[in-house]
Amino acid sequence: GATKEEQVTANVKASDWDLTESELDELDALLADDG
Repeated sequence: GATKEEQVTANVKASDWDLTESELDELDALLADDG
């Protein structure tokens, strides 16, 4: 699984998946909690 924001971004771009601003904020929070 993705452990860095860059990996999540690459995966999203690869799947042509558009995240909302809220979803991006949630991902940022989850990644920040993990260190």
